[in-house]
Amino acid sequence: RGLRKKYPNIKAFIATSCQDGTGIDQLKQAINHEINQLKHVSDPLPGTWFQVKEALETLQKDYIPYDDYTQICQANQIPEDQTQRILVSLLHDLGIVLNFHDDPLVSDTHVINPEWVTTAIYKIINDPTLMTEDKGILTYSRLNQILPKPAYPNHKHQFIIAMMKKFELCFAINEQSFLIPNLLPKEAPSTLDPNDWNDALRFQYHYAILPQSVISRFIVKMHQRIDNQTYWRSGVVLISKDNRAQITADLYDKKIFIAINGTAPTRRDFLSEIRGCFFSIHDSFARLPVEEKVPLPQNPEIVVSFQHLLDLEEIGEETFVPEGTKEKVKVRELLNGVGRNVPDFRQPDTQSSVNIYNNLTMSNTYQKHVGSGDNVAGDKIYGDKIGRDKITNYNSQNLAQAAQDIKALIDQLSSDYDTTTLSGKTRVSAEVIEKIETNPTLKKRTINALKEAGTTALEEAINHPIANVVVAGVKGFLDP
Repeated sequence: RGLRKKYPNIKAFIATSCQDGTGIDQLKQAINHEINQLKHVSDPLPGTWFQVKEALETLQKDYIPYDDYTQICQANQIPEDQTQRILVSLLHDLGIVLNFHDDPLVSDTHVINPEWVTTAIYKIINDPTLMTEDKGILTYSRLNQILPKPAYPNHKHQFIIAMMKKFELCFAINEQSFLIPNLLPKEAPSTLDPNDWNDALRFQYHYAILPQSVISRFIVKMHQRIDNQTYWRSGVVLISKDNRAQITADLYDKKIFIAINGTAPTRRDFLSEIRGCFFSIHDSFARLPVEEKVPLPQNPEIVVSFQHLLDLEEIGEETFVPEGTKEKVKVRELLNGVGRNVPDFRQPDTQSSVNIYNNLTMSNTYQKHVGSGDNVAGDKIYGDKIGRDKITNYNSQNLAQAAQDIKALIDQLSSDYDTTTLSGKTRVSAEVIEKIETNPTLKKRTINALKEAGTTALEEAINHPIANVVVAGVKGFLDP
């Protein structure tokens, strides 16, 4: 009962034994039953789509150029570019292939076998020499030793690195070297002095579960602000103008600690930037319960909920007595110290790649499955109003107008086709995408909406059952 209350998505408890087979048949039946309840599982698909899928599977190749994929589509009576994009997005979401047509660094390669990518990445992040001797610094010469031939020829090494960067596993130090934060030494540099942060502005994140990937991805995303190569596996020191920040993750205590030195206005802005980066990382997980906490300046051991401070401000309360102290604290002073808004770090083209990263970094040992999994957006559970404020911030004129125009196009064309069938949905989606592409104003507005808010926000704003298919097609407009 406790587990069901905490995790309402649990469907059943089935006792099984791999030793004598107890419950295995029952487990299979339960899994089949739940699969059949999933949305779109029973939707009919055009026969030509299956022909393309089977043609790709019978090639017995790990990857092909994207042009080869389009030729296969044309040979199977799928000549339209928009329909080809929709199909490859579907195959990508199903984990049958990998393709990032919206990323110029990797768009040319259509990866038929996703395990070809994940096998390479696991060989890299599990290489003992890379961790012990190289301290997490990967070079092309080392990559040549790690990846076996002929599966990974030299001319594909740059593609593997590009995929690792896309998954936020590493960042470039120079043209030949890349840092993998997850392979850095565990100990913080001895040059760090705790006394340097006595008067710092402080902020904390408290997690129900804190994956290692949160801090390592943060280091990757903020690498341009790293101060004098000061980083270790669970922390980093950043610099912004006259401000320095130390960000440290305690994986055992499931907390991330932020301390920032500098003048009050500028360090508050720096904290806003840091929080924006963490927001984008949290947002990429389907469910990652996390609370934001504000330590009391005069008593940093006592922390209060940032959400609670916002709620107090909203109802007009000026002071309150935090638990653990007997003195009143001014709400506005605490809020003014940390600020309320965060900038946008989310990118419109990282949804599937980040999900793959989250699947990868759940374990450094086991490698089996790769695919989109749950959509990145998921349920957002935060300790403040960031989620709601961000949605409000994303309701820009471009997003609102583009969503309204696209919804109108879908409704107009839906009257000409039976959108209860997949063929009807595909026809409507293809024509909507074509009309957007031939309308310079709407195309520009759609591109700006994607850049400003991302695919998830645009899909939600359109609010139509085929919005995801249309958005998957218009993402191609981001190609250079």
